Amino acid sequence: MAKYTPKQFMQQAKSMLVSFPAEAKEGVIDSVLAVEQEFDKNFDRQGFFFQPWQRNKQSTIDLKGGSKVLHDSGKLRKSRKVFLTSVGGFGGRISYSAISDRTHHDYAALQQNGFRTSRRSKGIGAPVPARPFVGNHHVVDSRIRSSLTKKVFGCLTRNYVIGR
Repeated sequence: MAKYTPKQFMQQAKSMLVSFPAEAKEGVIDSVLAVEQEFDKNFDRQGFFFQPWQRNKQSTIDLKGGSKVLHDSGKLRKSRKVFLTSVGGFGGRISYSAISDRTHHDYAALQQNGFRTSRRSKGIGAPVPARPFVGNHHVVDSRIRSSLTKKVFGCLTRNYVIGR
């Protein structure tokens, strides 16, 4: 175990106090980006992680000219915004806000939660199934934990030399 004078210990502690918040902030940023990548993959997977979205009806496929769900224009996928905040600590939020040009409704929220149609062409009140693309999942938890652990452990091993 390393032996420190009180002065050396205080210098080491000050170094930790300076570098740790920056490392923790980088860890949060890394984890938000990792989660953003996972949510983006849901569009490629055509489901919420390993739970497939309900497929479109044949009439919808014929109308769209393709069978991919939530891939008409790419507007929903591109509407993703990442917000990093420092209110009451440091955190991040990922938001999708694709507003429909026709109805001015939040298309992202409608697809995430499902809805009933109001258009006569589809039959008023016809259900459109939820197709979640963001939310809590063990894969998300694992990516966050991994990103934060790498940054925090790296900071501790670089700066905390007691016991070496």
